[in-house]
This record gives sequence, structure tokens and C-alpha cells, in this order.
Amino acid sequence: MVGFYLINLGYVSLSLRISVAPATAQASIESLSIKIGSVLLVLGVLHLANVFVFNRMRVSATKTRLPHSGAWQPAATPAQPA
Repeated sequence: MVGFYLINLGYVSLSLRISVAPATAQASIESLSIKIGSVLLVLGVLHLANVFVFNRMRVSATKTRLPHSGAWQPAATPAQPA
């Protein structure tokens, strides 16, 4: 999780730099909206990647190997009380 935050902070610090000062209020708002939109898109992609990785880890942790067949089956879950 620390790597996720470091990537986010690094991307935000790099993307918020402006090479040319905006001449008007409209240009500054447009520049800011592009910067915020790109940061949000990158955060969304990183979040989906994290969810995918954690799901894969959970699925592989809940599988057990059958002793003779070598096939995989989900681990037995305790019965739920009625």
C-alpha cells in the first residue's frame, strides 16, 4: 500500500507543474481541470489494478490442492447457522 501512495504523490507532484503561466482566468481553470482530470484517471486505474491484485491473492489463498488428483478446489467454508 505504501507504494500505491508513493506513486500517487509522485505523479501528482510531476503533473501539477505548469510550463507556461496562464494568461486568463479561463486558461487557468482549463489547465487546472485537465490536471485534476488526469490525476483522477490515473488514481482510478491504479485503484482497479490494486483491486485486481488483491482479488487474485484472495482467490489463490482460498484454494487448496486435492491430495491425489492435483486439481484445485475451493477451500471448505464453515456451515452457516440457520
